[in-house]
Amino acid sequence: MTICVKSEIGQLKKVLLHRPGKELEHLVPQELERLLFDDIPYLALARNEHDTFAGILAEQGAEVVYLEDLMAETLSADPELREGFISKKERAERLAALQDAVEAFRKQSRS
Repeated sequence: MTICVKSEIGQLKKVLLHRPGKELEHLVPQELERLLFDDIPYLALARNEHDTFAGILAEQGAEVVYLEDLMAETLSADPELREGFISKKERAERLAALQDAVEAFRKQSRS
């Protein structure tokens, strides 16, 4: 699929969105500035605002497509891809847990 944008002000035909999820609950104050947040967002409010925004886009004629739906569709269509994705996700989760443990150990050692 080729992406071709010829107008910055024309009618938006399709938009890819991600509805705020539990990832917001894992934000830490040290990351807020880098992510351009003033404060840790409240998940229920963020979802409500997102749903309102998505509704406005749809009312204006844009097709709203969700990243999660596309991912599920892609992974269900290709079992080999799905297994590879799951194993990489599991490795990434184990690595993140190990990094957290190392960071906690470093902090404890400095005290």
